[in-house]
Amino acid sequence: MPSTSTLTINNLSVKENRMKLTFKYLLPMASLLVLGGCQTIYEGKYDWDEGWRPGTVLEVGSADQAAKEPFRDCRKGLSVVEKSAVKFAVVRYSHLSHPQKAVIPIAPESTWSRGDPVYINVLNCKIALERRSNGG
Repeated sequence: MPSTSTLTINNLSVKENRMKLTFKYLLPMASLLVLGGCQTIYEGKYDWDEGWRPGTVLEVGSADQAAKEPFRDCRKGLSVVEKSAVKFAVVRYSHLSHPQKAVIPIAPESTWSRGDPVYINVLNCKIALERRSNGG
């Protein structure tokens, strides 16, 4: 006979039934939210997890003209000859909700200019800037 303080259903206490329901329904729903809710893909092809961030071109110039102490500096590791062969774009983007600047090499014939909306890959300096089609 069950005790007066615990109700049993199918030989399980109410507490055990609640735990079964929690694991049966809430846990799978929570994992779907975590897995599905955290992925950001810009314009259907620029994945946040792969390093893509929206940004804005602040200036374009030579290695010496670009920002002196940016948060991310792709000039590091380039030889003097490589630095003189390309132009650099200074791009403003957000890192952990703080505005940051990155100096990114761009082709000499590129047409980037101040105010252009771009996507920047913050994980790989060798990946070129991509134009944001929607500007936002």
